[in-house]
Amino acid sequence: MKKYYLIILLGLLSVTGFSFDPFLVQTGGNSILATGYWANYGSPSDLYGILNSAVSTQVLEYRRAGSETVERELHILFFDPSEGGMAGILEWVMDAGLVNDYRSISYTVSGSLSPTTNYGVKLKLDVEDITTPGLDTYWLMASAGITGATGDFVQYVAAFNNALIWTSLSNSTAEKLDLFVGFRIVTLPFRLGIEFGTRAGMNVRYAGISLDLKLFDALALRGGVSYNVDLNWTNSDVVVGGGFQLTAGNMGLSLGAGANLNNTITDQNIDIEFMWGATFFGRW
Repeated sequence: MKKYYLIILLGLLSVTGFSFDPFLVQTGGNSILATGYWANYGSPSDLYGILNSAVSTQVLEYRRAGSETVERELHILFFDPSEGGMAGILEWVMDAGLVNDYRSISYTVSGSLSPTTNYGVKLKLDVEDITTPGLDTYWLMASAGITGATGDFVQYVAAFNNALIWTSLSNSTAEKLDLFVGFRIVTLPFRLGIEFGTRAGMNVRYAGISLDLKLFDALALRGGVSYNVDLNWTNSDVVVGGGFQLTAGNMGLSLGAGANLNNTITDQNIDIEFMWGATFFGRW
């Protein structure tokens, strides 16, 4: 199965990473609860443990502050289960809006270091047309993380995202590295996460809290809030979000919505007035 994914990867190398994704929308910009089939939006180390192969299609729509134009993303993900000691995700992302100048493809692997500790690594190729006249710019980046347990109910996570390996851009604006650390309390029927991290290549710092509540086998609710400050500690934004996930057998549907309540930080990675996302997945 992994060889099949690698063949697809080689075929799609002509295909950006976005600050918000379908999971961040549901948790107000927080990612520590993104585990299992959501792990590509948190730490890669939280993927290990999935039991089924799966495919997921996700759409995200958002409107930037002061703009009437709606932007859209499409995510397509293929999952390889943890049998054999390692799980994997192949993800393709495209900008489906009017500009249509972003593409991203990534592959994530995750395994176990010990009965209480998992690791994960992700390689991603971003392609973005950011010049006039148009010229594609490429970034090859790596992300990695570690997840461990400190007891029956408490887990810790530490990860970095988008460490630059290579870029076709000749100046430092290509740097995209971000970090996050946090812990989560896992006890039925809820999971609580507290995290600290950066966005937009460390231009924005944030602290956040998120909650995932499983009401019964078919329905889970999640929501969160994050407090964000810019590089100079002069502007701050509060991002909120919430959503739900319905599961029926091996199929599921997830919907969420979020908003930046202040929009004082002008960095394009966070100045989003409103956003919503929908996800459909199937396992076998």
